Amino acid sequence: MKPVFDYFFYPKSICIVGASSKPKSLGYELTKSVKLYGYNGKLILVNPKADEILGFKC
Repeated sequence: MKPVFDYFFYPKSICIVGASSKPKSLGYELTKSVKLYGYNGKLILVNPKADEILGFKC
């Protein structure tokens, strides 16, 4: 059995609600950080006005 904190620090998926293509916005910076640090799990971006942000499907 995995330690409880592994689920928090090593998630299988991440959902960013309010992902944005506007530089310096919180949603953009979170998405950029996930991409920069090479997250390999499932990434779900939520933005009804965008089809893609930083190469990730919305």
